[in-house]
Amino acid sequence: MAITQEEAVKRRLRAVPDGPGVYLFRDHRAQVIYVGKALRLRDRLRSYFTPGYGETARVAELVRKVFDFEFVTTANEVEALVLECNLIKNYRPRFNIRLKDDKNYLYLKLPITEEYPRVHYSRRVQKDGAQYFGPYTSAQSLRGTVKSIRQLLPFRTCSDEIFKQGKVCLDFHIKRCPGPCEKRISPEDYKARIHEVALFMEGRSDVLVHELKDRMESSAGRLDFENAARYRDQLQSIEKIADRQKVLTRGRDDEDLIAYARSGEQVFVEVAYVRQGKMIGHDGHALDGAADAVEGELLRGFLLQYYASATHIPRVVIVPGAVEEPDLLTGWLAERRGGPVTIEVPQRGRKRALVTQLAETAKQELEQLRIQADYDRSRTEPMLAALAEALGLEAPPKRIECYDISNMQGDSAVGAMVVFEDGRPRNDHYRHFKIKFVPGPNDFAMLQEVLRRRLERLESAQRREEADAVGDPWPRSTKRFSRRADRSPSCRRGTHRECSSCSAFATKRTGLPSPTIARCARGRP
Repeated sequence: MAITQEEAVKRRLRAVPDGPGVYLFRDHRAQVIYVGKALRLRDRLRSYFTPGYGETARVAELVRKVFDFEFVTTANEVEALVLECNLIKNYRPRFNIRLKDDKNYLYLKLPITEEYPRVHYSRRVQKDGAQYFGPYTSAQSLRGTVKSIRQLLPFRTCSDEIFKQGKVCLDFHIKRCPGPCEKRISPEDYKARIHEVALFMEGRSDVLVHELKDRMESSAGRLDFENAARYRDQLQSIEKIADRQKVLTRGRDDEDLIAYARSGEQVFVEVAYVRQGKMIGHDGHALDGAADAVEGELLRGFLLQYYASATHIPRVVIVPGAVEEPDLLTGWLAERRGGPVTIEVPQRGRKRALVTQLAETAKQELEQLRIQADYDRSRTEPMLAALAEALGLEAPPKRIECYDISNMQGDSAVGAMVVFEDGRPRNDHYRHFKIKFVPGPNDFAMLQEVLRRRLERLESAQRREEADAVGDPWPRSTKRFSRRADRSPSCRRGTHRECSSCSAFATKRTGLPSPTIARCARGRP
């Protein structure tokens, strides 16, 4: 006798271990829709499948959509927390709180292990011995900061290929690079320069000022007045910047202030960085999946996602309200920092006023995002309507795919697809195609190949959706035709119109006449 899905879930629940771990919920299409952590996996999973469970509308909707579950046991709860964070970043489940577009955040990379490190940008942090600063949500802001630093502390930004040529470039002549490619600066002095850049990025302006004063006095003592004057100018510029940084607290510990604003389903979190009592900057992050999450859950989700990719963990994290599992989070943060970390919830005084002020900043940022979205919508809707009228469509197009071909006299040919949905770019849907079957400069044939491959993939995706509808979440992917079996032994490529066997093969695959191409691969007429 066949058992129902509900009975199968109950049997599996009885077999779930009672230790710590991470669980994943999947819907009927086998997509991960939620990742959670539990100290006791069995009790937590059973609670979801208890009739009437659902504290909020969001949890109730999650329970309705759960079709299957799986779990991973861990040695302790901290390990489960780390695994939960990694799985959320990997699967990006719709019911989890997550940073929006966090894969696009920029970092500044200082490869300090190299002889002449190249300061450049990176979108991922690797364990390669380099120093990273970030993440920065605004690439324009980071590039502006680097531009200002180069005026004070010149360093190289050229690629390794250009550096190996051993000739100074324009950056050296406009005093934006000290010329390490021609050994105009010693490796020791250049690494000291990179150390100064790191201090500046960390907000340690007082340490940097102290070092520059020592070098200025040392140079003056050796009667090296040219270098002493250079250190003096750098010192004055850095002190001007330090004077503009607002003094917030009397303490000397590093602190991060966190506040958020909510409007409907939109949530925006603002983070201010306080280093040695001075605010050196702030950054904002939009959240997904936090529509009706309570404050403790929202703050926990943000702290977990944000500090998992942050390059600096402060001594104190100041939040506007209580956080879920504060002891576990502080233990995890302390492990990442290599020292004690405290999560504070100020009730009154100057810190509470700063959090309230930061929340107002987050509210203004959220309003700016809403205005920008409304502005984009007001621009795109008339354009889509005009496009539909010009093309004779019944309604404005929901999705637009644009294709183009690039090649160098037929060599290194590639095709590209860009996508717009509701008039806005969908960068995550962009694709490129390496041309496989068309030799020579023939853009029409290349476009035909790109469109054929794209439509074949679309057809395959539709077949998978049909299989999902009849209850087969993981159908096998099959190809309609075998290229090797249908290819004529007299032709190596199997794509040439003037070869009769190739023409028949191409017509069979596409249902269309094959493109006109000069000659068969073996020269057959």
